[in-house]
Amino acid sequence: MIWPTTVVGQEVRFCAPNEFPAGSTAHLRYIARVVNAGTFTWEPAIMQLGVASELSATSPAGSVTIRPK
Repeated sequence: MIWPTTVVGQEVRFCAPNEFPAGSTAHLRYIARVVNAGTFTWEPAIMQLGVASELSATSPAGSVTIRPK
């Protein structure tokens, strides 16, 4: 498990090592604590190579709905 390196407002940053062979797929999962019910915007995740920020990838934006029990 990798913990955030910084958290500022809604922005969370992680530093993840690249331990996958070339051509393989990595699956990232973010788990958040539920505070309120509602529908929230899922901001795109941005991945950048630390030494070459022009090399990047993004996830699609979307929404997340939290319903009360």
